[in-house]
Amino acid sequence: MNVLLVYLDMPVKSGIPLSLAYVAAVLRERGDSVNIVDLRYQKNKEIYNLLSLNKYGIVGVYSSSEVALDAINLAKALKPQLNDSVLVVGGPHATIDPGFFLDAFDVVVKGEGEKTILELAEKIEKKKAFSNVKGIVFKRKNKLIDTGKQDYIKNLDDLPFPAYDLFPNFEESLIKDTWWAFCHPACGMLVSRGCPYRCTFCQPTLEMMFGTKIRRMSPKRIVEHMKFLKEKYKIKEIYFHDDLLLHIAWRKWFYELADLMIKEKVDLIWTGQVRANSTDIEMLKKAKSCGCYGVTCGVESGSEKVLDFYNKQAKPEDVIKLFSDCKKLGLTATAAIIFGAPVETIEEANKTVELVKKIKPDGVSTNILTPYPGTYICTWLENNNILYEKGLGKITRAVQHQKIKGPLSNDQLLDFMYSIELMAPSLKYIIIRPYYRKVYFRKLWNLISRKEYKNSFRFIVSTFTQPFMNKIKKYYFKRGNKSKLIVSAKKLISNS
Repeated sequence: MNVLLVYLDMPVKSGIPLSLAYVAAVLRERGDSVNIVDLRYQKNKEIYNLLSLNKYGIVGVYSSSEVALDAINLAKALKPQLNDSVLVVGGPHATIDPGFFLDAFDVVVKGEGEKTILELAEKIEKKKAFSNVKGIVFKRKNKLIDTGKQDYIKNLDDLPFPAYDLFPNFEESLIKDTWWAFCHPACGMLVSRGCPYRCTFCQPTLEMMFGTKIRRMSPKRIVEHMKFLKEKYKIKEIYFHDDLLLHIAWRKWFYELADLMIKEKVDLIWTGQVRANSTDIEMLKKAKSCGCYGVTCGVESGSEKVLDFYNKQAKPEDVIKLFSDCKKLGLTATAAIIFGAPVETIEEANKTVELVKKIKPDGVSTNILTPYPGTYICTWLENNNILYEKGLGKITRAVQHQKIKGPLSNDQLLDFMYSIELMAPSLKYIIIRPYYRKVYFRKLWNLISRKEYKNSFRFIVSTFTQPFMNKIKKYYFKRGNKSKLIVSAKKLISNS
C-alpha cells in the first residue's frame, strides 16, 4: 500500500520530526511504500503532485497545537483529491482533542502512533472495518467512536531506525544552525519515552502521549543507532531530544551505555537534557567520558514561588550546584528560562536574573510562558478566572509576547528576557571559555572545508557584532516593529 505523510510548516527547521520518522519507518518495514512531504521546506503543490502520480491508502498529517488549524485547512483542501484514501491525523493536539479534527479527517490517532498505524494500515489495505483498532477516534453516522487506549510499546528496541532518508531535506537539516556551537553535521535521537515529572506547562499531555512508565532503549541499540548515523551520514554530533536523559535513578542503564560507547569507539560528541536535581557530579563525569560536552537544564525561574507554580520539584540551590559541577568538569551548561507566569512579580523575575548572573551559564534560551491546550496551567487559569491568550491560531513561541494577564507588562517581560539572553557568544566570551574556543574554530573550519565561504564570513562577523545586535534586537521587538510582531497585553487579553 502507498502511504503519504505530511509534516506541516513550523518555524524551527533543524533536524527532522522523529515521531513522524518512526511512523514512516514501521510502515516501510511492513512493506508499504512511503512518501513524506515536509512543508517546512516544500510547497503544498508537492502533495498534489504526488497525489496525481500515486493512489494512496493513507494520507497522514502530524499536528501539534501550533499547526492544528493548518492541519484542518489542509485536510479540507485535499479531501476532493483523495477518492478512497483515508485521511489520518496524529500528534499531541490530536491526542488531547480528537473531536476537533473529525469534520476534516477520517481517523484520529491518539498517543504513541507506531502500533496503531500498523493495525490501521492492515485494516485499510484489506478493506475491513477498523473499529477494533485500539487508539483511534472516528465518526460513524455522526457519532464519535473512541476505541480506547492502545498498548504502549514495551521494548523500544523493536522499532526500526527512524526513516531519516525519506525526508527530502534531511541532508540540509544536518547543517542547519539552531545553535552556533553545533558541530555539524549534527542529528537528533530519541532513546526514551516519557518523563517522571509533572511540570504544569507540559503535563498531562506528555503522559497522554507516552504514559506514566518511562521506557528506554537498551545501550546496545542506542550505540547501534549512533554508529549507523555516523557511518551513513557522517554525523559528528548527536543531540538527544529526550525530555530527561540523565537521572540518578537510571544510573545503571546510563553507565552501561557510557561504557559501551567507549568500548565501541563511537567517538561522537553529544548533548542532552537534565534537571537541576536529577544528576550528580559523578554521573556528569561519566557522561563527559563518553563524549558529552554539555547539558541543557530547564531552570525556568530563580523564584521558589514560580518554581512551585510550575511544579518543578527543584530549588534554586539545586540549579546553582548543577552549574557549579558542570564548570568543575569543563562541561557547558545552558539554562532554559521562562518568564510570564501569572504569579510572577517584578521581585520574582529579578530573582531569576540574579540566579542567571550567579550560575553564569554558557547559553541561555528564554521564552514567555505559553499555555498549551490541555495542560494543567490552562486548567489553573480557567479555575482562577485569569485571562489568557486563547485560540489555536495564536499559539506560537516563535514570536515572544505576553500570553497571560499577570503582574508584569509585555515590555517588562521583554526587558527581563533580553537582559539575560545570550544568542551567540561575543569574542570575549569565546576567548575566556576553553570549550568555545575549540568549537568555534572547529565549526569555522567545517564551513570552509564545505566551501561555504559566505557563511564563514557571516559567522566571523556575527562574533564581533553580537553584543551590538543584542541591543538592536531588543529595541526592534520592543519599539521599532511592535505593531507587527508584538501584541500588547491589553489588546491580546481583550481578544481572548
